[in-house]
Amino acid sequence: MEEGAKHVVTGGGPQSGHCRSVSLICRPLGMKPHVVIEGVEKREDLGSMGNTLLYRMAGSKLYLAPQENYESFKRRVRKMKQYVSDTYGEKCYCIPVGGATGKAVFAFISLFDELLQQGLHDRFDDIVVTVATGGTSLGLAVANYLTGSKLGVHAVTIALRKEEIYENMDKLLKELGIDSVKSADILDIIEGYVGERYGTATEEVLSFVTEVSSSTGILLDPYYTGKGTMGMVGELVNNPSRFKGKRILFIHTGGIFGLFNGEMDRVINKEKAVTNDITPWLDENVSPVSIEQ
Repeated sequence: MEEGAKHVVTGGGPQSGHCRSVSLICRPLGMKPHVVIEGVEKREDLGSMGNTLLYRMAGSKLYLAPQENYESFKRRVRKMKQYVSDTYGEKCYCIPVGGATGKAVFAFISLFDELLQQGLHDRFDDIVVTVATGGTSLGLAVANYLTGSKLGVHAVTIALRKEEIYENMDKLLKELGIDSVKSADILDIIEGYVGERYGTATEEVLSFVTEVSSSTGILLDPYYTGKGTMGMVGELVNNPSRFKGKRILFIHTGGIFGLFNGEMDRVINKEKAVTNDITPWLDENVSPVSIEQ
């Protein structure tokens, strides 16, 4: 807005919470959202469920792109800025893929400050969060570092290899003017839970998400917080020594709209599943008859 932009372009997958947020916030600010969607090449494959539905309901201009590596996709999104400006004759602002910028890191430094006011150091030994492009986890790690590194900060990757994430984060640290530390020194990245690739979910993940919701009432999504929580639980079972203590705070970063893209149907109707406990009771004067009968 300060630069007088009338258009905003960003990019991500079909279920990107970042792209959904950008799309929806543009409208009340009087700007048109443009979203480059990775991994969908045909209009008929896009659909209108989950976060994709919200991109479309915001009236975003969508650009379909093939599956490609992270650096290539970032370049593609950056190029779109000039294309939009030329096409509409109005200024376009580009928010990088995932919103991972130096400015964005400050949001999560502020989050850490809020946690401190809630007694973070007295109540917890470790923080765990999901990481895709890195802005969230780096902000938490930087804040922890600046306040004495009293907690362990861990991030479960659901997209990139940890070497790629650390490389991107080190660039952000330079942008912030922090050259006294490297990201690998202040943040533990947990691998092994991406699955086939970013934006996909196995039946194991879907079942885990269902197990959590049916036992706690907490909703996770299959692509971000579901994999992140699964990674935390997996490490607690198989590698507990990586944590500083036993009082662990998992920061839920949203994303539940990803539950509504139809993929949960793969587990929700399984025989004897807790989500399929349905009994027809057509006559109130007769005892309910179980679905098995």
